This record gives sequence, structure tokens and C-alpha cells, in this order.
Amino acid sequence: MKIFITNRTRKTTCIRRSGAVVTELAIVSPILVFLVLVTVSICNLIFLKQSLTVAAFEAARVAIIPGATTQDIELQAQQICQIRRVNGATVTISPVDFQNQPYGEFISVTVSAPSHQTNVDLGFLSGTSSASVSLMAEY
Repeated sequence: MKIFITNRTRKTTCIRRSGAVVTELAIVSPILVFLVLVTVSICNLIFLKQSLTVAAFEAARVAIIPGATTQDIELQAQQICQIRRVNGATVTISPVDFQNQPYGEFISVTVSAPSHQTNVDLGFLSGTSSASVSLMAEY
């Protein structure tokens, strides 16, 4: 036995289904947009953390060279941050008298910056991100 569906029945089914699709889209699209924005914000935060780590490492490399000054270290970190478009970075050197550290002692450089400078600020990524690198003093 064959069952035939008339053209009128198909049209009614199609109209009902398109209404369901619009409803599903209205429910799911804000969630998808939110997930995309959160993903972009987290990726920007990871980029910020990596940029601070690179800046701290390069500044620490300058710090372990005999004769380096605080200005040299800060300049190196600020240049890296400027290249990577990180604004408001601060540099901290530990110990303060790093020029007098004997060979084998560690010199730490910490670079920090506000986390809110990401492109998509959703409000929950506030605070400060920082990275610290310690290298052994050279001869």
C-alpha cells in the first residue's frame, strides 16, 4: 500500500519546521556569540601573558650583563611591550642592587600590566597579569 502526501500537507509541515528553526536560532545565537567573545578574550589574555614573559626574559638577559643599569633593563622591557602593543607595563627588578650580585646569584625581573587591555573586555578579566624570569648573574 502506497501513501501519498498531498502538496497542502507538505506546505504545512515546511511552515511549521521553519518556525522551529527560527526559534532555535533565537535561543542558540546569543550563546554562540557569547562563546566566541569569551574565546577571543581568553586568547588575548594568553597573548598578554606570553608578551609579558618575553619582555621579562629579554629584560633579565640585559640585567645579568655586567655594567647594566636599571634604565637599560626597563628600556628593554618597554621596547618589547611596545612592539607587542602592551600598554601600562611596569618592571620590577629583584634584588634592587643587582649590579653587585656575585656570579651564581639569581636576578629576577618581573613585568606586569593591566589585564583589561584586551580587545574584547567582558568585565571578568580585570586585574593585573605579570610574568617573572630569574637568570643567573654572569661574570
